[in-house]
Amino acid sequence: MADRAGRNWAWQQFWKADRVASCVPATASTEEQINERWRGFFAGLAEGSRILDIATGNGVLLRQAAATPVGESFELVGVDLAAIDPLRYSPGELDKHPNVRFIGGIDAAVLPFDDASFDVVVSQYGLEYADLDAAFAEVERVLRPGGRLHWLAHSENSEVVRQNHEQHRQVDLLLAPNGPLDAMAKLVARIRRGKNPGLAMTRLDKSMRAAEDFCRQHPPANIITEVCSGLADTANRWQAYDPADLHTMVEHSRRALVAHRQRILDLGESVLRPEREAPVRARLTASSWQSFDIAPFVAGSGDDPVGLLIDALRADSPGGDA
Repeated sequence: MADRAGRNWAWQQFWKADRVASCVPATASTEEQINERWRGFFAGLAEGSRILDIATGNGVLLRQAAATPVGESFELVGVDLAAIDPLRYSPGELDKHPNVRFIGGIDAAVLPFDDASFDVVVSQYGLEYADLDAAFAEVERVLRPGGRLHWLAHSENSEVVRQNHEQHRQVDLLLAPNGPLDAMAKLVARIRRGKNPGLAMTRLDKSMRAAEDFCRQHPPANIITEVCSGLADTANRWQAYDPADLHTMVEHSRRALVAHRQRILDLGESVLRPEREAPVRARLTASSWQSFDIAPFVAGSGDDPVGLLIDALRADSPGGDA
């Protein structure tokens, strides 16, 4: 996996905003279908269920749980490796829930809960980011006998992974030497030194044309379009800005893109390819589990899955006897 400190920084920046989910497909209708499936799952749970969401982010799954007819009766706990604070950055349905808490800085491989603490463990695009062997041992430990794991994970042929691969190419183009952001930084540097910006402006125009060519060849290329539009507008009106503010703006854009690239790399390493899925299947066939199912999860209008759905029941007794 990618460097832990780098992952933490990238994800902490991501969750300090009014967003509730990550890595979801680009279409709003597909995202809503995923949420509907989760609400259906939570609606089938017993009143008073204790639910743990691993890698909760800003709590998208716990929001779906709270929205069900029995949601107010649930005990909801969300943990994440990042320093999250969902009730601050993304207030909403959970603000008035009588029993919800979020805990940041928690590694899925070292959960701070007693044995058999939860009836249900859930995760959406989260558990697979951890050391799977250690994290799975923790899931087994904190689930009560007869408890349930319900986990939507990244799979290599999913729409989400494909979209992130496309975004990776866009971010790399924007951050490349002599790319749009580098050219903008050089323009700003000349402006700050009181130099004639003419040559730097020409280089920026050249990088912008190359970006436009990429967008035509790989539509819709939304990230490039958005970033380059902002850069072009700023460059055309550079005299209206304080040079120090221009530098800050470019550095902010660079940091945001670097963080996004780190999250994309992290996602790529987390995918449940066959070599990572096989140990999961092997673990679920052990006597500590009484049944499981792993299947592609399809949502939206296309045929491509949005991940793998793993649903499993713990054995009713520690030895696996029903």
